[in-house]
Amino acid sequence: EQNKKGKEPIQDNRLPDAIVSDVRMPTSSKNGYQLVDEIRADPQFDHIPVVLLTAKAMTQDRIQGYKAGADAVLPKPFDAEELLSMLDNLIAR
Repeated sequence: EQNKKGKEPIQDNRLPDAIVSDVRMPTSSKNGYQLVDEIRADPQFDHIPVVLLTAKAMTQDRIQGYKAGADAVLPKPFDAEELLSMLDNLIAR
């Protein structure tokens, strides 16, 4: 069940090692940039690496992701091995 802010409550004390989100979230009232803003504003989650995926290939779109606080912005289509390598590096930090 989601709370009023659209976040799913954490059922236990486990946190994700990383978060991967698309910039477009058609079933949500927010986008990936807003999600990153919320993650970075929450002390419980602000340390978790965030990777945004985007169909927008313009440099300015990727810069918007970095300004929102994303650790990486990967344009689609992307190579799964590249994403996994990126996640491995981010999590190892």
